[in-house]
Amino acid sequence: MSLEPPYRAGPGNWRLTVGASVATTPEGVRVVIYDQEYHMRGELDPQYIRGLAEFVDGKMRSIAARTRTVDSLRTAILAALNIADEYHQLRAKHEAVTKQVDQKVGACAEVLDQILGLQPRTSDPGD
Repeated sequence: MSLEPPYRAGPGNWRLTVGASVATTPEGVRVVIYDQEYHMRGELDPQYIRGLAEFVDGKMRSIAARTRTVDSLRTAILAALNIADEYHQLRAKHEAVTKQVDQKVGACAEVLDQILGLQPRTSDPGD
């Protein structure tokens, strides 16, 4: 399993400290998620990989505790669906906010154009 850019983030963006672990080796990074070991290779910051691993581990453990499921595949699928739902909700919120900002910027630009258009010119640049 390998993660590739553009999934980059700086250190400190992840604060979960559940049960995942990570180790950097010459071959890449070793992480343990839900008691399973995975080797990752790529150009990602090991701290970022640690955050991802801890996030997924936390989701899986939370789902396992709520559903009392012992099947790790079922737990992983439910965690993936949960993460996908969070992602799509955040994306929808982002799109709504972006649309609002674009509308406000457009309105401000119109007002600015009106104000600048109403102001008399004080001198001709060709004079």
